[in-house]
Amino acid sequence: MSSGLHAPKIRVLVAEADYQECRRIENSLTDLGADVETVSNGLDAIGMLRRDTFHLLLLAASMPVMDGGKTARILRADLRFHDLPIVAMSEPLNPPEAQSLLGFGFTRLLWKPLSAEALRAELDNAAPYARMKGGAPIMRACAGDGASPPEKGKAGASGRTGAKDALKADGAANGDGIPDLDGFDITQGIARLMGNKKLYMRLLQDFAQTLRQCVEEVREAERAYDTPALLASIHKIKGMSGNVAAVRLYEYVIELEKQLKTAPKAAQREPLQMLYPLMEATIAALADLSPAPTPPTCQDEGENADTAKTPPPAADAPRAAKTACEACAPLTPALEAALRETLCRIEEYATTAWDAFEKVDALLGEREAASRSAIKAHLESFAFEEAKDELLKLTRSLGVANI
Repeated sequence: MSSGLHAPKIRVLVAEADYQECRRIENSLTDLGADVETVSNGLDAIGMLRRDTFHLLLLAASMPVMDGGKTARILRADLRFHDLPIVAMSEPLNPPEAQSLLGFGFTRLLWKPLSAEALRAELDNAAPYARMKGGAPIMRACAGDGASPPEKGKAGASGRTGAKDALKADGAANGDGIPDLDGFDITQGIARLMGNKKLYMRLLQDFAQTLRQCVEEVREAERAYDTPALLASIHKIKGMSGNVAAVRLYEYVIELEKQLKTAPKAAQREPLQMLYPLMEATIAALADLSPAPTPPTCQDEGENADTAKTPPPAADAPRAAKTACEACAPLTPALEAALRETLCRIEEYATTAWDAFEKVDALLGEREAASRSAIKAHLESFAFEEAKDELLKLTRSLGVANI
């Protein structure tokens, strides 16, 4: 293997749904001297790449949630990943099928099972990219977040003031407008969502709910000495905490996962006992987080008018109602332009489709609520084809032409 692996060390992200196959590839790459992280689907791979530095992505063609082709296409639409080596891993295909898969933006295509020789060759091929990128992982470069695991018995208690002050200063400097969250890098979390603060708030709220469930899952797996179930829960926590930039929990779980993969069952209890208070502290940090206020609607305006101390004269009622609803009335040229912009971004598999659709959302006011919610849900999960279908249904329902 070329010496380029060691300066800097090549960091590889493996996205593979088959747990045993993923472990086999991870072990082979580790033996070859690479630094390896693993995820089980394309959506988690996108999240990892946006918050961390990797020099090679090994992407299974077939995965749940988001397959390899869709993942590669989304990444290639992002300027940051135009040159990233993305290698597809697939069962043997016929030539037309293989060519179609490569068309999603893969650098190369490897047949499963991957041999050690094939992996060594991919590390050698990635060495120039690694030398060009270099640098420390994005997440681990954040200051003031407690990158090292917490001391036993002090997780979530010690260092709270220092981390909170650091986050407060960071948030104030960037004007994020999100409450201070101990153990989180708010700026990094928003940045990996292309500045979408509303989406970040929703992810934080979902994270708090799911993390509560994970606490019980980990306890149950620990009681049953079920190592595969335990690793699956830890892996899920790692992905979720990374997605929302819960850096303190994320850093600890990375090291914990490595320990659990090699430690005997009898040695697993102590690091797990350190995990529980850290999860509870993370949940506590999110306890006061409330959903963003909903903008006033025409109905709200009407209700406010009814309770006002000096309501308009009865003769002016039609004019007042019209004024109250003017903000919700769609302007056809502006709406058509916003719909075209959204469709263009969706067809490019660009994450900026969310920002484009927010303009549509604002112009529609209270109309087509179910369709708008469906489109948002698809965009949040990077389901661009589904978002496109729903958007086209919306345009037909609105009677908008020439999109």
